Amino acid sequence: MPHRYFSTEITQGRAWLSEADSRHLCVVMRAQAGQAVTVCDGRGTDYACRLAAVSPTRAGLDILSSEACVSEPSVRVILYVGCLLYTSDAADDLPCVDLGGRRHIKKKKISTKV
Repeated sequence: MPHRYFSTEITQGRAWLSEADSRHLCVVMRAQAGQAVTVCDGRGTDYACRLAAVSPTRAGLDILSSEACVSEPSVRVILYVGCLLYTSDAADDLPCVDLGGRRHIKKKKISTKV
């Protein structure tokens, strides 16, 4: 199974890996020229490549073919996180709100003059 790397530098039949990915491929994985590598562009396309330029600082790969990536999600997910200051109506009667720790928020007194 070929190794999978990500690159946005794909032009004219060649893909270039970042310095960190090049070091991982050439030094850690001990890749040799001619080895099969899969490169993803992050936009839904996978490229079947062959390692051409072997260097720990800059690895170049010849693109052999491309196809739509089946593992890229077809939906966009947006995650929102909310935070409650207090969780019960009983806290309204207290002079401050405990946030669960050493921090307390003092409530402002509202005067109602008639």
